[in-house]
Amino acid sequence: MKNIYKKALYILFAAITITGCEDEDKSPLFVDSDPSNNAAFVVITKQTSVIDFTDPSTSYDFTISAPKNNVASINISVKAAGSSLDPVPIASSSSIPANFKITANDIATALGVSVTDFNAGDRFDFSSTVKGTDGTIATFKDLSAPSQGPGQFQGFNHVTYMSCPFVASEAIGTYTVTSDGFGAFEPVTGPFEVTAGPTDDTVIVTGLYTAERSFTMSVNLKDGIATIPRQIVADTFDGYPLGTINTNAITSFFFSCTGEMILNLFYADSDGGWGNYKLVAKKN
Repeated sequence: MKNIYKKALYILFAAITITGCEDEDKSPLFVDSDPSNNAAFVVITKQTSVIDFTDPSTSYDFTISAPKNNVASINISVKAAGSSLDPVPIASSSSIPANFKITANDIATALGVSVTDFNAGDRFDFSSTVKGTDGTIATFKDLSAPSQGPGQFQGFNHVTYMSCPFVASEAIGTYTVTSDGFGAFEPVTGPFEVTAGPTDDTVIVTGLYTAERSFTMSVNLKDGIATIPRQIVADTFDGYPLGTINTNAITSFFFSCTGEMILNLFYADSDGGWGNYKLVAKKN
């Protein structure tokens, strides 16, 4: 089954590569260093990644700038992740670069809800429309595939989350997996334990896939962002030896305030990779 997966992945990669080359020919936005590239393109620099929903004074702070100094204005909209509603305006600026500080109350007001409706783990998607100094209008859809990637730090589409500070003493306990994307290949063994790690920003997870195996998770004390370096967590994955996991490029969280972890993981074994899957667990 894994060989089939790998072949499918290779075909998909080839298709993406071909598409990327086609997009590269279509749009000048993919190479910012090209002197002839005068398209309206913005990048983002984040000062904070999340909003602490337990502290109204915190905010999602970021700066939007234009590498070519050719953007006159920007309008930013927001929507709750998964919502079927259209994004609504939340911020704008008639000069670039521009600094933004968006609070939970700002988001609630824009969406027409109360901040008390928010919970740790809620994600909010931001989208921007920019106007170039030549009058052209650009959005995320106008970017070529390479420009849409994270390496470009494009400032058209970005996200923030509601989070809370991590407290190890709150996190310790027994957890049950509520959603397991990898379960079709290697289901979890059942409830597992989270114990204190060697430092305040680490915990030890035991018994997720194999009762006697443990792995270490690091958690940012300020925002609850979780990181797992590649570690062996199972004797086998679907019969293949030495199953491993590590957090991938998608942000993972451990919300000690609500007793929930949302982990975006890359799965592999001694023979190769299985791919990326999400695991969600809740404290009993």
